[in-house]
Amino acid sequence: MSVPTLPVVTMEGTRSQRRHSGWLLLIGVTVATLLAICGWLIYLQVNDNIGGHGLAWGLAFAFVPVVPLTALLLWLDRFDPSPVGWLVLALAWGGLGATFIALQVNSHVAPHIGDIYGPSARSAVFVAPWVEEACKGAIVLVIAFARRHRFNGIVDAVVLAGLSGIGFAFTENIVYYGNVFARATASDRGTDVALDAVRHLFLWRGVALPFAHPMFTMLTGIGVGIAVRQRHTIVRILAPVAGYVCAVVGHMGYNAAASFTTRTDGLWPMYVATVLPLFAILVAFVLWVRVSEQRVIAARLGDYLVYGWLNQMQIDAVSSISARRAARRAARQDGEERREAVRRYQRLSCELGFLRDKIVRGVAGPEALDREGELIAAVRLLLPLTAPASPGRTPRPAGVGW
Repeated sequence: MSVPTLPVVTMEGTRSQRRHSGWLLLIGVTVATLLAICGWLIYLQVNDNIGGHGLAWGLAFAFVPVVPLTALLLWLDRFDPSPVGWLVLALAWGGLGATFIALQVNSHVAPHIGDIYGPSARSAVFVAPWVEEACKGAIVLVIAFARRHRFNGIVDAVVLAGLSGIGFAFTENIVYYGNVFARATASDRGTDVALDAVRHLFLWRGVALPFAHPMFTMLTGIGVGIAVRQRHTIVRILAPVAGYVCAVVGHMGYNAAASFTTRTDGLWPMYVATVLPLFAILVAFVLWVRVSEQRVIAARLGDYLVYGWLNQMQIDAVSSISARRAARRAARQDGEERREAVRRYQRLSCELGFLRDKIVRGVAGPEALDREGELIAAVRLLLPLTAPASPGRTPRPAGVGW
């Protein structure tokens, strides 16, 4: 067992952190600019096809499922929440970057497989799934590689993949709803008839199946999450590939059913028999993984008991959702400063536990030991701030102690 050392903070280290923050800011501004350009190009293309009114109604209907689906993913991610910047980037990438690239590639490839007069079932089944799943899942691979010291495994990967899928579905649905509205109004059937047609499509895409794109991309996320926790090179390569292939096959099956079924009513047996159970199984799997990750946190933080840097009650306070919630609730009675200290202690302790697990598994990079020492020092500095100000006044929650 390697013995971590507590770091000494120097002026050189502070300057290094400032340079690192400067690079992150530059990268963030660059990425935001590129995504904004993608969004503007999508707008120009879509607005020409469906018009201003179609775009407005498409936007309104497409936004409805975004909030509940995002809330579900954030709930799944609540034990060790991913950095907000990751979440925003994944959602924006899916809605802007991935969508723009997929639109261009699909349009370029379709004529080469015989779709001369526009998209058909052929391109929807044999081209779109490969392109779209690659575009959506790319952001998970990028974050997993660029921020590998903080990227912890399956839950992180699934949440980011799901958000990318939500963003992609949002923009795609704008196009679908807008096209239906534009076609109906162009045939002089009136706005009410056009809205009825949009609502009919919305019941399928926005109510029954809003999770289709997120669900497929989450399969890619599972593969990436497995890879970052494995030492063997073959597994680290094959796991993301297998996840991506599963996502593509599922997407192809769904597009095939949608393309060759003439009525929406004919899709319901497929929905009830396959899609809905698959989504339920996927959510249940992520919940099981989250429980497993809680056990990993408890076990790996337990490594520090022998050094006397943490005690068992402090570990218990971060290794389950109920104990974490109880600790924050108790801290709320002592003011914002202590509540923020408890929240930061819990977040850093989770990061420390996952990092320790990577070190034990042998999948951490050369910088891991330095980062481990920094986290231990930060956690120990926070411990006095997390202690109840008035122990006699504030009941100690079960399983929590300092």
